Amino acid sequence: MNRTLLRALVPSAWLLVACAGTAGDPGDDADDDGDAVGATSGDGGSASISVGNGGNGNDGVSLGGTTGSGGEPANCPGDPSDVAPDVAMGANFEAHYSWHDMGPVPGVPGRLGGCVLEAGNDDALLIAGDSEASTGAIYRIGIVRDACKHIVGFSGSATPVFTTPNVDANLLYGTDGVMIYPQWPVNQISQHPSGSAVAATTTDMATLGVESSVSGLGFVPSYLAAAGSPRTLTWSIGNWYHLDFSYNGSTYDISNAQVAVTLEGGPGGFAYVPPGSPGFPNPSIIVAEWSAHKVATYDADPQGDPIVATRQELFTAFPSPWGAYFDPVSGDYLFLTWGSVPDRVFVVRGFSKPPPVSVPK
Repeated sequence: MNRTLLRALVPSAWLLVACAGTAGDPGDDADDDGDAVGATSGDGGSASISVGNGGNGNDGVSLGGTTGSGGEPANCPGDPSDVAPDVAMGANFEAHYSWHDMGPVPGVPGRLGGCVLEAGNDDALLIAGDSEASTGAIYRIGIVRDACKHIVGFSGSATPVFTTPNVDANLLYGTDGVMIYPQWPVNQISQHPSGSAVAATTTDMATLGVESSVSGLGFVPSYLAAAGSPRTLTWSIGNWYHLDFSYNGSTYDISNAQVAVTLEGGPGGFAYVPPGSPGFPNPSIIVAEWSAHKVATYDADPQGDPIVATRQELFTAFPSPWGAYFDPVSGDYLFLTWGSVPDRVFVVRGFSKPPPVSVPK
């Protein structure tokens, strides 16, 4: 049974998706304090993108910023968690994190997909609407931040910026600002060079041996040995693949898909947990388990792959989550719903700020 039909049969009022990836905007230089947008040479043959005020842009491996509620000024209290009968956080994490329902995104149609902070703009998100449909598109919406830069609401109404049929749970920036995203159920990855409203390159992942369809997509972070290497995840099989990306001057040539591990729970989007986040002593990955209605975490090995035996539950109950995204300015972790009435955005507060993103080059 395909996932679209399964979603139609789920009785829950909330079908959730989170957005994956972190934003980057390659430039010529990176300021010492990370306030400028820039790209520098990273580990493992990758470039590193510094966005916002994330730390030292010269080495591209900043771990600076606040660390949850313990590192914030006294005038930045965490929001109390909203109450819902079908949302429950794991006992190992509930002392450190709170979550809040921000409501629907003005101007964006239902079935929300991936999101990412707009390159060079800390006050706007790019969000996919009509996810997994031929009418899929990416929209720009302003965001409101509090005094400590946490995302607390939306500003104005969204406008479309990219045509992205079948866009799914992750939006990523690569070298020179190329936009990259997976497409479900067509099992493709498409790419838009900076400034292009339509895809210049679409790769059929079935020709590379990828089973089922890609749904999650991300780059190994700068602090691991395989920094900048692409990883993709499929629903519903749960195969976690290594990919090779080679930049050709405008987009990436994609090749060499290899299965590393297989994950449970009907997984979708994923994101690497910012180092220093409470409750995560080791490098870690968050994985949305759509079929299990849970959100899992795994320790990550030096290749950026999940260590299956270390699985924990960040959310022991969460109606159909579908991805992950960490705001690089605040460390806020965003969920978007897919199929509820209306679709809306959830924010989890308490994580550290993520370091600059490593991208393949």
